[in-house]
Amino acid sequence: LLVMGQMPMEKDPDADFKASFWEAQTLKITDRDRAALSAFKRCDSIRPDQAMVLSELARLSHELKDAAAAMDYAERSLVAEGVRDWHWEEAARIHFELDLLEPTADILERYLRQTVPKAETFETLAAVYMEMRDWPSAVRTLDALEKKTGITEEISEQKKQLYLEMGELEKAIEQLDRLIRAYPADLRYRLEKAEIITF
Repeated sequence: LLVMGQMPMEKDPDADFKASFWEAQTLKITDRDRAALSAFKRCDSIRPDQAMVLSELARLSHELKDAAAAMDYAERSLVAEGVRDWHWEEAARIHFELDLLEPTADILERYLRQTVPKAETFETLAAVYMEMRDWPSAVRTLDALEKKTGITEEISEQKKQLYLEMGELEKAIEQLDRLIRAYPADLRYRLEKAEIITF
């Protein structure tokens, strides 16, 4: 009963959000994806533009084979409040699994521009460009990775192979020369260079 002059209590949207969020999390960890999706949608209606909610909605929509919703939620999560590294990674993963390679590359490029880049992100982006057969972009990405890691066998081997794919023999040999200087005791690179030159 209301006391005379007392205003009715308004619902606390923050409390509603927390209740819906914990309900959604409970449903998610018990593999009730459709119910979890509905609970996260309630969260989104109470407090829109929360990256953690939108990323969960993207993941669940993807799991439930709703590609259009998954892409929409993933994109929204990247400009939402509280966006973190794993939201970018999840958005890229979803687009990659949907075989949307150009949007995947775009997400990873945007991510690299606004964070302290991790070697794994460059590696993933290079792999996406290779899948797209965009050899120049793959080389550019590996060049950026090399600035972080220094010369490694794996990167130089990948760049050599990409230059061979592009028909740029001199640049491929250049990569072998770098490996020969870095690993003088390893005869593989000298033999490979001789094979390419005499081919």
